[in-house]
Amino acid sequence: MNDHSRRIVPILLAGVASLAGLAGCELGPKGSAAPVNSATMPLPSYSAVSERYNQRVARLDKVWARISMRVTGVDKEGNKVDEQAEGHLQVVRPDKLALSITKVGETYFYLGSNEQVYWWLDLHEDKKALVGRHEKATPQLAARFDVPVHPLDLLELLGITPLPPGAAATTAWSRDGRLLEVTLPGRWGRRHLSLDPATFQPQYVELLDTRGKVLVAAELDDPQPVVVRCDSATPPMASLYNIDIATSGTHITLRLYDPENRCDRQKLTPFDFDALLKAYGVTAIERLDDPPPPRRPAK
Repeated sequence: MNDHSRRIVPILLAGVASLAGLAGCELGPKGSAAPVNSATMPLPSYSAVSERYNQRVARLDKVWARISMRVTGVDKEGNKVDEQAEGHLQVVRPDKLALSITKVGETYFYLGSNEQVYWWLDLHEDKKALVGRHEKATPQLAARFDVPVHPLDLLELLGITPLPPGAAATTAWSRDGRLLEVTLPGRWGRRHLSLDPATFQPQYVELLDTRGKVLVAAELDDPQPVVVRCDSATPPMASLYNIDIATSGTHITLRLYDPENRCDRQKLTPFDFDALLKAYGVTAIERLDDPPPPRRPAK
């Protein structure tokens, strides 16, 4: 896999957009939620918040959408990266993700995961794949994948996964009283959500390390109705995502178009790693769980 493709991996993995200059600083509300008098308004318990939040995302268990994406950053040589592409996003909770990236009708990259593995396909020049198993994922292996968080945590950035009942979580009002803050354990650290207290729509999602430093942060905006094909529900979901990967200074802008829940008509082939290798003719596979080859002694 060439250096350019490796550099794009962490950008596209995060899935979505540009928060200039975050690099570990705290995200602040921008006033889109109605002000709340936090001095007199009772603070909801985590149990109450998770119940309302999970009601909101109940019919977002499957999502299909067209996407456009813009990636900005700096590569390892110090050159600016500014890439634009289109593609499709497909999700089946809790662990199936397929993000295909196309340019001029040709699929260049394919990010995905299923119950067992996560992968990255580079289909641009030499067709190659990176793949790892969820249960063997560690921060060290994720670093080989150029990602600072557990691969499955990337799904959390979309704001459509349920909050686990009974989690050791806390709630608080934001400093200006506009947003409801929820902090709960993550796989390798903590998750922090900033919710509109009236709609429970997430406006910010942050993935933090064990010391509380922001590793990946997303701003969610412009909620649009998701058409549910098997009933009349139209739950809202953010259609514009802004993500910053603090460890690399990479920014992405992801826009969703015509999102829908295809219910039983959702195909599972996009989440079948072996089928994708065959369909795209990929034979060169780098398995991240395998130890790296030993270095040859210097002559």
